[in-house]
This record gives sequence, structure tokens and C-alpha cells, in this order.
Amino acid sequence: MHICSITRWHRIQACTSRVPILSPVHPASASAHENLFPACRCGYTGQYKGLQALSDKYAAQGLVVLGLPSNDFAGQEPGSDTQIKNFCESGFQVDFPLFAKTGVSAANANPLHAALTRATGERPAWNFHKYLIDRSGTRALSFPSRVEPQSKQMVQAIESLLKATTAAATLSRAEK
Repeated sequence: MHICSITRWHRIQACTSRVPILSPVHPASASAHENLFPACRCGYTGQYKGLQALSDKYAAQGLVVLGLPSNDFAGQEPGSDTQIKNFCESGFQVDFPLFAKTGVSAANANPLHAALTRATGERPAWNFHKYLIDRSGTRALSFPSRVEPQSKQMVQAIESLLKATTAAATLSRAEK
């Protein structure tokens, strides 16, 4: 489960304060047993590459990509938090923040996903559902799993929110 956010990091931290961020896992510190099993069995797992590419391309402009793994969908994130972190870092060179495995389904939703569901009217139906949140935290867009991170639809939405927030910041400074 992943969220792309064009927002201030502290706003996301406030919503996810009960979901710990995983510390980096180095291959030498992971046991051999942890490396034997895939951490994610989802068909959309290749989207980690696209999410990392978005992070690399737009981070300087304010995009923060956050990963929130969930095992709510047919047990497709069976790995431990350490296995998931190692899998993402070594297999996909992910360096955006990853949180501990968390619930996203209706009865099990963490506070952030519950708020995003209310804001967009869309609940994740599967892993790799993506949300974009503007800098103010007042506008959220929802993208289902099948929408690739680097798709024209996602890139246009990201660039639009980045431009809108840049224009608003410029206008605010000009008004002072």
C-alpha cells in the first residue's frame, strides 16, 4: 500500500504516529531465513520501481512518497516488517519512507487511510492503491492499483498539484 503525497511531512507524521517507520535494514543484519521468502506476492509489486522513480524526479519540488504495506488483501504481504523493508531496499532500491505493516480495510483501517477514504470516497480495493495529497492537506486524489505510478494520469496529477501549490506559495508571498 503506497501513498504519494505532495504535502508537508509533519502532517502525514501526525496521521501515522501510531504506525512506526521502519529503520533501514542492511542485508548483513537480516537473517538467512528472512531472505528466503518473498515479502510481497502482489502482482503490482513492480510498481515499487515507478514509485521510487517518482520520488527521485519530484522530491526536490515537494513530493514525498510513503509506503504503507498491508496484508489485508488475500495475504499478499505475508512478510515481516523487516522482510518487507529488506525486499524493497534490495530488490527495488526503494529509499522513500516505509512504515510498518498496517491495516487499510474498512474495519482495520489506520487513521491515515480512514481519513483518506473519507476525503476521496474511495477505499483501497487492493495493494498499491495510491493517494495524492496536496500541501495543505485539504485536497486528496485516489488512484487504484492498476494505475501505474509513472502513467500519464498520475504524472499529470502530480505536476498539476505541484504547480498549484507553487503558484499559491508565490501568490501568498507576493500578497505580503
